[in-house]
Amino acid sequence: MQAYSPILPVGTQHHCKNSFDVWITIFRTDKFWGLLRGVDAAILRTAMGSSVQLPTYKWAKNQLGSHGLYPSNSILTYLASSSVSGICVVFLLYQVANNCSLTPRSALSRSLPIRPQPEYTTNQQRAHLMDV
Repeated sequence: MQAYSPILPVGTQHHCKNSFDVWITIFRTDKFWGLLRGVDAAILRTAMGSSVQLPTYKWAKNQLGSHGLYPSNSILTYLASSSVSGICVVFLLYQVANNCSLTPRSALSRSLPIRPQPEYTTNQQRAHLMDV
């Protein structure tokens, strides 16, 4: 609904009146499973992000308090700890996205042999390699 523009369309356009109309449209076309589309990816992304965010927040908060940089219950402690954990989450998800994405260049480099195959000029050379 936010990306719909009759003047400057970007991507696939869906004209919807309201959120309830979207739910009804999805249910009519894809039934119940259409409402759950994308949930599996969202669960994995949230689990990976939370597995980094929660421990780094606690670690940063403890470090700031134990070294006396900020008081334990200060809003600056909460903001600094949140910033550190946010940076760690962004770094993790960026690394995962970089390693999991398959760009045309990476697909091409994976499909090409790493070292060139030797060219054999005679049958004698080929037979010698078969014996080894």
